[in-house]
Amino acid sequence: MYKLALFTFLSIVTLVGLNVLILEHLKDFEFSDLVPILLWVNFNLVLILILVSAFVKKFYKEWREESSPLKRKIFAFVLGIIGIPYVLVTALAIGGKASYLRVFTDKTLKEVVICADKLQKELNNLPPKEREKLFRDLEHFKESVSTVREIVRRQKVVLINFLLFFALVFLVILIATISFASWLAEAISSFIDKLTKATRKVAKRDFEVRLSENEFPFSGLKELKELAQSFNEMVKSVGEAFKRLERDKTLFEEIFQKVSTGVALFDNKDKELIKANEGYTKHFKFNNLEKLRRWVKGRDTLRYEEINIGRLTLVIIEDLMPFVINKRYKAWKEMAMGLAHDIKNPLNNISVNLSYLEYILDRYESDGGCNLDELKKEFKNKFASIERQINYISTLLDRFNEFATGEGELKREVFSLKELLFEVKRANERENCHIFIEGDSLFLKANRNSLKRVFDNLVKNACEAIESAGKKNGVVRIKVKGNLIHIEDNGPGIPPDKVESIFLPFTSSKKGSGRGLGLFIVKKIVEEHGWNIRLMPPEEGKGAHFVIKVNPSDIVKKYA
Repeated sequence: MYKLALFTFLSIVTLVGLNVLILEHLKDFEFSDLVPILLWVNFNLVLILILVSAFVKKFYKEWREESSPLKRKIFAFVLGIIGIPYVLVTALAIGGKASYLRVFTDKTLKEVVICADKLQKELNNLPPKEREKLFRDLEHFKESVSTVREIVRRQKVVLINFLLFFALVFLVILIATISFASWLAEAISSFIDKLTKATRKVAKRDFEVRLSENEFPFSGLKELKELAQSFNEMVKSVGEAFKRLERDKTLFEEIFQKVSTGVALFDNKDKELIKANEGYTKHFKFNNLEKLRRWVKGRDTLRYEEINIGRLTLVIIEDLMPFVINKRYKAWKEMAMGLAHDIKNPLNNISVNLSYLEYILDRYESDGGCNLDELKKEFKNKFASIERQINYISTLLDRFNEFATGEGELKREVFSLKELLFEVKRANERENCHIFIEGDSLFLKANRNSLKRVFDNLVKNACEAIESAGKKNGVVRIKVKGNLIHIEDNGPGIPPDKVESIFLPFTSSKKGSGRGLGLFIVKKIVEEHGWNIRLMPPEEGKGAHFVIKVNPSDIVKKYA
């Protein structure tokens, strides 16, 4: 209501002011002529005010109310492109028409002045008889002057009417331009706004949003249909990818938190902890990478690894001590079980022999002490059997003790390898097992006694395997070539199912007689020296082939 009253007051003031201004310019007119002029002018002014109010209301509505910022920008752009040139053209047209009226009036007055001068000259030069004709011309001139006077009088009225007409046309076209600009801005901005809202929904993880091709203006355009289709396909693909990503993220989080190994992410810039799993926070309470690095240094029971991934560092850390202890416990448990099993058999034999001896004694007493020689012979045989079983157990315990205690720090000395090998040959060569020593003569810096056990074990195993296979001319070759020592035989070789586990404790390729510690101790002694031993892949028709690789720094002298 307030706005309407204000608009009415301003309209009345404007009309009164314009009327006063018009009366000032038309004061030369008679009152009878002024009334129709003022009525016509005021009618046009009212129309102009109505159109101005419509224009202001429309412009205000588009610029201030119910419009998004994008729509206002498009509206201003379109209005500027169409409206500014139109305003300039209208201004030029008004100026041109007003100039034309002035030029037309000035030209007519000039003609009248010229004609008056001419008549004045002719009037002075003509005889009296011809002046009658001249008076007739003057009457015609009088009419022309009256016409000019009327034109001059009404020039301002014509100009006012012209200006009012142009103002009406200008406002009508301007309102039409605003309407067109509003429609076009609405058409373009509504499409972009819907696309923007849909995009924001997608950003908020609403992947069910879709654009309808018929909701947009210019829906007949092929390009807009393709854009809507492409957007819908993109949202569908992004939704499916996001679901897979969420599933993978959940799975990763479960693995990340449940894995026992400590895993942590640090920022490369400030070295601060960003994220860590329970395996890290439970055992390693370091929030700074540099502090963690300093703490890890010098700790051999940790498995520590850093992986650089851009601005982050992935740390994988694990305390191996529980695993080492558990592994040692299992190894000792297995060895103890194997040892108990190996001791059980000879103990059973001893028990059987003792029972048999007790039986013989009971029978001797019941016979009244007869057959003493037979009794001695039985006792001697059984005692020999018991002694062998005791020696077997003693040897087994010695080997186990060697494994359990080791030699401590290796006491190295310089000795001739060839002399050591010949000692092994003399101790192990048999009728059906011949030992050959070939190749280079080396002087080694190592523990002689330990290495003697190594070669004793390897040669003894080879000879026993040859005898168990029933071969009459078994051969064991020890060939020294550079820093490699080859031990080969022509026995049955290592069974394929034992190749992978031959160096493990209580693993034997000999049926019934093996204790399964010999090759394990051999490997242990070799590795204590910093050397390496391996079983070569079996070849058809050939026996076992072991290769010991000596550290070159342990070779003092070498003779071909």
